Amino acid sequence: MAPFDYHMTFPRGYNHPSLKEQRILAKHNQTDKDVQINALKRYLKTEKKDLIKLIHYAKLFKVDHELRSYLEVLI
Repeated sequence: MAPFDYHMTFPRGYNHPSLKEQRILAKHNQTDKDVQINALKRYLKTEKKDLIKLIHYAKLFKVDHELRSYLEVLI
């Protein structure tokens, strides 16, 4: 199953370059990590889990190192 593809549209002149920089450089807060870990725990409990596919998508999004560290603890 492929991840969803999100698109955003903005009124003309609204998409200012400094807005992009702030979004890219923003750090994840603890709530984000809690949500991610909770979602991963729920996924690991499902019968349809596919760890090979999960790791494949993690590599595509360049979060495989972080995912592997979570999996080492949770499995």
